[in-house]
Amino acid sequence: MNNTLLYPYWTTMEQNVRAKRRLTADDARKALHKEGIDISEKEAEEILEFLYILAKLSVSQYVSNNDDQVI
Repeated sequence: MNNTLLYPYWTTMEQNVRAKRRLTADDARKALHKEGIDISEKEAEEILEFLYILAKLSVSQYVSNNDDQVI
Protein backbone atom coordinates (compact mmCIF):
# COMPACT_ATOMS: atom_id res chain seq x y z
CA MET A 1 0.00 0.00 0.00
CA ASN A 2 1.49 3.33 -1.00
CA ASN A 3 0.66 5.52 2.00
CA THR A 4 2.30 8.62 0.58
CA LEU A 5 -0.42 8.84 -2.07
CA LEU A 6 -3.31 8.06 0.25
CA TYR A 7 -2.17 9.90 3.35
CA PRO A 8 0.17 12.75 2.38
CA TYR A 9 -0.63 14.58 5.63
CA TRP A 10 1.35 12.18 7.79
CA THR A 11 4.09 13.89 9.70
CA THR A 12 7.38 12.50 10.86
CA MET A 13 5.93 12.05 14.33
CA GLU A 14 3.03 10.00 12.96
CA GLN A 15 5.44 7.90 10.93
CA ASN A 16 7.40 7.21 14.13
CA VAL A 17 4.20 6.12 15.85
CA ARG A 18 3.48 3.76 12.96
CA ALA A 19 6.98 2.28 13.30
CA LYS A 20 6.34 1.49 17.00
CA ARG A 21 3.21 -0.58 16.50
CA ARG A 22 3.33 -3.77 18.47
CA LEU A 23 1.22 -6.07 16.33
CA THR A 24 3.21 -7.28 13.36
CA ALA A 25 1.85 -8.58 10.09
CA ASP A 26 3.20 -12.00 11.01
CA ASP A 27 1.33 -11.88 14.34
CA ALA A 28 -1.88 -10.98 12.51
CA ARG A 29 -1.32 -13.75 9.96
CA LYS A 30 -0.81 -16.32 12.73
CA ALA A 31 -3.90 -15.18 14.63
CA LEU A 32 -6.05 -15.37 11.51
CA HIS A 33 -4.56 -18.74 10.58
CA LYS A 34 -5.69 -20.12 13.96
CA GLU A 35 -9.22 -19.10 12.95
CA GLY A 36 -8.90 -20.86 9.58
CA ILE A 37 -8.16 -17.73 7.52
CA ASP A 38 -4.98 -17.84 5.44
CA ILE A 39 -3.63 -14.56 4.07
CA SER A 40 -0.31 -13.38 2.68
CA GLU A 41 2.13 -11.14 4.53
CA LYS A 42 1.17 -8.25 2.23
CA GLU A 43 -2.54 -8.76 2.92
CA ALA A 44 -1.85 -8.82 6.65
CA GLU A 45 0.04 -5.52 6.36
CA GLU A 46 -2.85 -3.92 4.48
CA ILE A 47 -5.42 -5.20 6.98
CA LEU A 48 -3.38 -3.86 9.91
CA GLU A 49 -2.95 -0.51 8.19
CA PHE A 50 -6.71 -0.27 7.69
CA LEU A 51 -7.41 -1.20 11.31
CA TYR A 52 -4.91 1.35 12.65
CA ILE A 53 -6.48 4.06 10.49
CA LEU A 54 -9.96 3.04 11.64
CA ALA A 55 -8.85 3.12 15.28
CA LYS A 56 -7.27 6.54 14.84
CA LEU A 57 -10.42 7.92 13.20
CA SER A 58 -12.59 6.45 15.96
CA VAL A 59 -10.50 8.05 18.70
CA SER A 60 -10.43 11.39 16.85
CA GLN A 61 -14.20 11.33 16.43
CA TYR A 62 -14.73 10.45 20.09
CA VAL A 63 -12.44 13.25 21.24
CA SER A 64 -14.01 15.82 18.91
CA ASN A 65 -17.52 14.81 20.02
CA ASN A 66 -16.55 15.20 23.67
CA ASP A 67 -14.82 18.57 23.22
CA ASP A 68 -18.23 20.26 23.41
CA GLN A 69 -19.00 18.79 26.82
CA VAL A 70 -18.03 20.65 29.97
CA ILE A 71 -16.10 18.55 32.45
